Amino acid sequence: GKLTSSLVTYWRDHCLIPNLSSKTLLLVDSFPSHANPDVYKRLKDFSFRVIPPKTTSKIQPLDVYFNRQYKMILRRIFNHVRPDDIQINLAERNNVIKLHSLVHSQMKSKAFESMIKYAWYRSGYLKTDPGPFQNVKDVCFTLERDKCCVENCINGQIICCSWCQQELCFVHFFVNYHYH
Repeated sequence: GKLTSSLVTYWRDHCLIPNLSSKTLLLVDSFPSHANPDVYKRLKDFSFRVIPPKTTSKIQPLDVYFNRQYKMILRRIFNHVRPDDIQINLAERNNVIKLHSLVHSQMKSKAFESMIKYAWYRSGYLKTDPGPFQNVKDVCFTLERDKCCVENCINGQIICCSWCQQELCFVHFFVNYHYH
């Protein structure tokens, strides 16, 4: 409910249009500002479909599988900061942006391609099951060391990078912004 028509229009002009390169189908939520046909009518080789109300959890790939995996990384970071009394406010605007940027970067790794295809398959948009895949727990949280991999760091690791497989502590992942 936070995405107004003006924000959708801004997103269309600054994110969607610059990235359109071929025929495109966009799935949108039934929320009125998302599903307004006037927002998309001037686009060429473009169509959109509205996900019917009350069906998002069944046919929206993010809700079917992906979001749960994404949130697993977020929870791991939050659950590390609270009990270890790390003096950082993850609810602060810049830290929220930084954290989501890092999690998004992790989820873009090739390690998760089949997992993402599975979300589309389970939603009914792909006919072929992508087969076995590794999820976030398998890739990021099956840790083999007891300390961060950075030389001379004595902190315990909280995540294994899905890109480079380095096991990193909070400082070397979040504070130093381990982005790929």
